[in-house]
Order: sequence, then structure tokens, then C-alpha cells
Amino acid sequence: MNLTRSSFKLFVSKAGGALVVFVGITVFARELSAGQLGVFFLFQTLLYILTIPADLGIRGGVEKRLSEGLDSGGLLASAIVLKTALLAIVTGGIVLARGAINGYVGADIAGLLIVALVLWEVAELYIYTVRGELRVGETALLEFGRQAVWIGLGAVLVFAGFGAYGIIYGLIGGAAVASVWSYHRADTSVGRPSMGHARSLFDYSKYHFVSSIGGRVYEWMDVAVIGFFLTTSFVGVYEVAWQVTLLVLMVSYAIATTIFPQISQWNADAETERIESIVSRAIGVSLALSIPAFVGAAVFAEEILTVVFGAEYAIAGGVLVLLMGEKVFQSANDVFWRSLNAIDQPRLAARATVITIAINLEIPCCTGCISPGSSKYGSRIGWSVSVSPVPHSWVRSSPGYARSFPSIVSRYW
Repeated sequence: MNLTRSSFKLFVSKAGGALVVFVGITVFARELSAGQLGVFFLFQTLLYILTIPADLGIRGGVEKRLSEGLDSGGLLASAIVLKTALLAIVTGGIVLARGAINGYVGADIAGLLIVALVLWEVAELYIYTVRGELRVGETALLEFGRQAVWIGLGAVLVFAGFGAYGIIYGLIGGAAVASVWSYHRADTSVGRPSMGHARSLFDYSKYHFVSSIGGRVYEWMDVAVIGFFLTTSFVGVYEVAWQVTLLVLMVSYAIATTIFPQISQWNADAETERIESIVSRAIGVSLALSIPAFVGAAVFAEEILTVVFGAEYAIAGGVLVLLMGEKVFQSANDVFWRSLNAIDQPRLAARATVITIAINLEIPCCTGCISPGSSKYGSRIGWSVSVSPVPHSWVRSSPGYARSFPSIVSRYW
């Protein structure tokens, strides 16, 4: 696999997708009220949180085991059987809790949530399959296409008067396109499932599941907490500020995703020095964007939100500064987290994730109970404090990697 070419493809895709989403959110924010936008963001939050029990780390296990060269057909078939059972349980839970779900979001969306979840999980399974085949660069256009369909279709429906439902239908349309597209791009055929393959997936996925929760908590639990304590208008304002900061992580995401299968292969061949070198360089490139972005936000936060989205969103200026500061740490954390999983140390990544989840939930919930309006600040403070266990776990992963960590710190921090 050509790492430079794959990284570039994924970066261009990520940058293009982030730009499309940014433009789309800007259009939606100007066409809809913050409350209507908040309804969509709560729907999106529930969707992504429900992917946790609907996957339990299985697709990460597929990527890892395929990159190691194991029997691909039987592995994929075993993953499909496991995920079908999990999806049946989760969708059943949605049906039983549809009243509470609709009340929380403020709209009748339970049925749409089931459709979106199934399509999303199918697409993600086959995207991870393609990555496991050491063809990470080929997923770039697919990821971009999913976002482009979501925003394009959503914009058409919003202008047609569908309101928040228009954006939801667009998201479902993007997931449907990605499902079909990723299925046809994967070279791995479905073979015969077996208990051996299932156990192999479980041995890796049980830890990858715990560590993957960190990403979901990081991206969406703050919105869920704000939705519990505050109105959908506050959800919309906060999430608009969050979307601005996502542009900063496109570099670290592209690099971390690209190097995962290659580090996995090098780890299987015990090429520790090459792994140390690439992790160090990846962190340096990631920080080159996040640090200047934080400085810019600290100076022009309110002006950015007012000019781009409207005066209604200027109240999130302080939140935007906090979010940008947190992105400095998260850009390095992205690389560490993926690298820990690539060197077959999901157990250490899982330990770090348990700590980060506890901190990230405790601070916003406490601040929300004391002063509901402060929960939007507490959620980001919580994650900013909690990112440190992941690099600590990298140090503990092996003596060789421990020796590389001080040089990384001294070079870039």
C-alpha cells in the first residue's frame, strides 16, 4: 500500500467532505431555525450512539484481521451473522422505546432511525472491509460521496419545505448510496461463517469496542447531554460551533486512518522502528493545522459565527474557543488511538477509553445539574481533560514505543 498516495486521497476526500458539510450546515442554519436544526442534530446523535451496540467493535475486527491476511470470506460471513443479530436487538429496542425517543428529539423519527441505522451499518462494514484489504485510498471517494449525497439531497428537500426532515432524508439517502457503493467495491466474497472466525473477531473486537466508544462519546455524548438539559435551539447553536472545528481534524483523521493497516502489517513483521518513525511524523503533521486554528478562533470566534451563520449563533463564541483548544489535543490523540489498535493493543486503548468516558460524562452532567446553561461548556472541558490517558497507554504498549514517546513530545509539544 502506498501510504503517501492513500493519505493524500483520504485527505482530499476528508477536506472536500468537510467543506461540503460546512457549506451545507451554513445553508441549513440560514434556512431553518436553531430549534429545527437541533432536531436533526439530536437524530444524528442517537444514530451514531446506537452504532455502538449495533457493532460492538466487529467492523474494526474485520479490518484488523483482513489486514493480517486471514481467510477473508469466512471472516466476513461471520461478521455479517454477528452484526445481523446485533441489529435485530437494537432495532427491537428502538421500537419498544419509540415514544421516549420521539419525545426526546421533539419529532416522530423512530422509524427513520431504524432505516438509517441499518443502512449506515451495512456501509460501514464494507468500508472497513475495503480498508482491511489494504485499499484505504479507494474509500476516499466513497466517503465523500456519502456526504455529498446527504448535503445535496438534504438541501433540495429543505428548500422544498421539508424542514428538519429534509436533512434526515438526505442523511438516509447518503447512507443508502454508500451501502451499495461499498458493497461493490469490496473484493472479499462472503464465505462460510464459523465459530473460529467469530472467536477471532471477538478476541480483538471486545477491546476495540470499548476504545471505539470513546470516539462516539467524544463526538456525540455532549450533544446528548445538552439535549437532555436544554432546548433544541441550544443543541443547534452548539453543534454549529462544533461543525466549524471539525475542519481542523481532517488531517489527523486522514493520516490515522491511512497508517492503521500499514502499522498492523509492520507490527506482524516486528518492524518496530518503522512504526515509531511513522507515528512521530504523523503527529507533527496533525499539529501543524490544529495549533494555528486555535489561535485564530481565540481572536475571531464571535465574528466567525456571526458572519457565516448569523447573529443567532454568536452566543456560541466561547464554546468555539474551547472546542478549538480541545482539537489541539485531539489531533494527536487520533494518531495515538489508531496506532495502539494497529499494534494489537486494543486492551490498552480500551483502558484509556474507560477513563476518558468517565471524565467526559462526569463534568458536563455535574455542570448541567448545577447550572443547565453551563453543560455546553462542561462537555468540552470534560474531553479536553480526559484525552491524556491515550498517549500514556502508547508509552505502556512496549519498551520500544515507550522510548519513542519522549522524542515525539520534545519535537512537537
